[in-house]
Amino acid sequence: MSNVLQFGAKGDGTTDDTDAILHTLKDGDGVLEFPRGDYLITRTIEIPLAQASRTAITGFGGVAKVIMAGEGPAFHLVGTHGGTAHPPSFKPDVWTAQRLPTVQNIEVQGKGDGSADGFRIEGLMQPTFEEIGRASCRERV
Repeated sequence: MSNVLQFGAKGDGTTDDTDAILHTLKDGDGVLEFPRGDYLITRTIEIPLAQASRTAITGFGGVAKVIMAGEGPAFHLVGTHGGTAHPPSFKPDVWTAQRLPTVQNIEVQGKGDGSADGFRIEGLMQPTFEEIGRASCRERV
């Protein structure tokens, strides 16, 4: 797991942790790990699964919170799956590198005028969300 604190995030609720989280995503192992803390972000953390490969976002038992101070979703998970749940519609690259993105044990909160969302997902195969606090999720079809 790639602990976001080890990539420069502060988790103090006032420091903008956006760049540190993006750095974790780029140079980490595919698991964004958020220990206890309040992580302020000011723009969407986009995760293109075709480049990032299998990815997970995880907190520790709900004690980690991401505060989205900008507009739009806190996290945007983007895949290239255009098929259905029927196995013959799976493309090989989607099956091997993009399936089952997982988000668990984390709270996402909008800050400001209410224009922030928790998660936006599109083109994903078998996304899994568990124990998410206050988050909203919009799927683009």
